[in-house]
Amino acid sequence: KSTARHTTFTGYSFTIRKHVLPNIGHIKIASVTPSDFEQMYSTCSKTISPKSIRNLHAAMKQAFDWAVRRDWITRNPAALIAATDLPKVVRKPPTVITPTEARKLIDTAVGTKGEALIALAVTSGARVGELMGITWDRVSLGDANTPATLRIDRALQYVDGEAVLAEPKTPAGRRTLVLTPTASAPLRKLRLEQNKLAVSSGKAWTNPLDLVFVTETGQPLNRRQVLKQYFRPLLIKAGLPPMMKFHTLRHAAASLLIADGVPIPLVSSMLGHSTPAFTMAIYSHAIPNSEHIVASAMESILGKSQQN
Repeated sequence: KSTARHTTFTGYSFTIRKHVLPNIGHIKIASVTPSDFEQMYSTCSKTISPKSIRNLHAAMKQAFDWAVRRDWITRNPAALIAATDLPKVVRKPPTVITPTEARKLIDTAVGTKGEALIALAVTSGARVGELMGITWDRVSLGDANTPATLRIDRALQYVDGEAVLAEPKTPAGRRTLVLTPTASAPLRKLRLEQNKLAVSSGKAWTNPLDLVFVTETGQPLNRRQVLKQYFRPLLIKAGLPPMMKFHTLRHAAASLLIADGVPIPLVSSMLGHSTPAFTMAIYSHAIPNSEHIVASAMESILGKSQQN
């Protein structure tokens, strides 16, 4: 069978079922060729973006590397496809919100079930899957002398309908954040509310993964619930575009910090990016008056040269 049936990369399970199995699932793993991948990517390009195809290719390379290490095959056919042969990704500037809009969204969420989730999303820049996968043992609520902290090292995913906590794809995805009071205060309140709810609900309450953000009965959230029940009602109430993506809050966190002068490497570390260069490629637009800064610096350098 195709390696897709054997891969242990559960984070790609939906992609494998949706795109890999229908295209190359019938081919024996030792018979898969680069041409099979190219044909699959060509078919997929009709329904998914170039970035998704590149992500799919990365998953295939990992899966076939796994097969090579187990002597199922002698070489990785996916590795024979050059990056230049894959669809080119045209990166668009991310949609962001202003500091005033971010503050208004946080204030609008106060007193709602989305209060802690929204505050943490805006102030940490964490991905929605990472937020849904936060467990209470990764949260330190701090005290008067110690700031609250959050350890992000897993993300909630659904595999065959079951909620699982998946490891980050890169080491940079594992990070510890110091939380702002804006984020830590609603988390403390949420912790107290959950403890009371667990007691009053009795057996009706179940939270086997010990997740921070759950349903009224302690069950894991899914992305649809986050959007429909938490995010979009708050957008409407705050007067923001109701179809805004939740990921915009991640972009907002990064852009606002960069615009305020926070060094790119620190922002990159907060976001869990693999390199500051990757962060810079996405958020260079957020540096205010960047062209004027460069020109002024060059004039200053040349002026000093004349003086010497």
